[in-house]
Amino acid sequence: AGVGPAEAAATIGFRLAVGADQFTTMAFLRAARRLWARVLEVSGVDGGSQLQHAVTSRAMYSRRDPWVNILRGTIAALAAGVGGADAITVLPFDDAVGAPDGLARRVARNTQTLLIEESHLAEVIDPAAGAWFVESLTDRLAAAAWAELQSVEAAGGIEVLLADGSLAARVDDAWETRLAGLATRREAVTGVSEFPSLDEEPLDRPARAEMQGWPLRRLAAPFEELRDAADRHLAETGTRPTVHLATLGDLATHTARSTWVTNMLAVGGVVGAGADGDGALSPLEAEARFVEGGASVA
Repeated sequence: AGVGPAEAAATIGFRLAVGADQFTTMAFLRAARRLWARVLEVSGVDGGSQLQHAVTSRAMYSRRDPWVNILRGTIAALAAGVGGADAITVLPFDDAVGAPDGLARRVARNTQTLLIEESHLAEVIDPAAGAWFVESLTDRLAAAAWAELQSVEAAGGIEVLLADGSLAARVDDAWETRLAGLATRREAVTGVSEFPSLDEEPLDRPARAEMQGWPLRRLAAPFEELRDAADRHLAETGTRPTVHLATLGDLATHTARSTWVTNMLAVGGVVGAGADGDGALSPLEAEARFVEGGASVA
């Protein structure tokens, strides 16, 4: 009360999560500024700009193979810089594990230093300007977001959508779509749903209190739950869940398929055994190798 639109607009900042899809992130930030300018225009505010604080998305960080998070954070920070964010926070690579240690915090800080001092991101106002793909994507995102804003207003405003649960339902639907992409391998989380390492040493970090609100959901979580179950099996029995691969023919013949299957099994913490060397030459030989290997599934 007692604050005019122009004065209020000058005190508002936007904290935006940015991901490792670099072009989408660039266009997302550019579209967000365009939308805010339109909001100010229809509110009767001349000029003004959107203050953007970009933070690397916790949803994209993985607990397994957390070192890949360094790459994710770097790409997201680069995209945020090119997209024109005023301030950028790179979360430490062990953020999904627990309270970050000194190394993780240092890497996060130095990521920004390298991008500023060596990539010179701060030297150009809008590096993506004029790039047809980014400009076109910006236009599409801005148009879709403005249509969404209009639909929210037509429904009675954000308070109504929060109260009746429809906004949460739409968020859930969008999340399920992302998970479906991972489950069908249209998308991937490197080190988790693709190219996992069963021999990695887990990081040990102290737990920390989480903020209340909508629960944090990470793309890697469903796969990490499978890995956790496999680790419990290892702790209880001394061996990992193992599947025997009944390969046929010489190594050159089966290696492409056996490597693919081994990688797929490792996503769930399961060892694919029996793919070393040449495959069996007959069904009886394949059976003998299965029995000798001791696996319960082939």
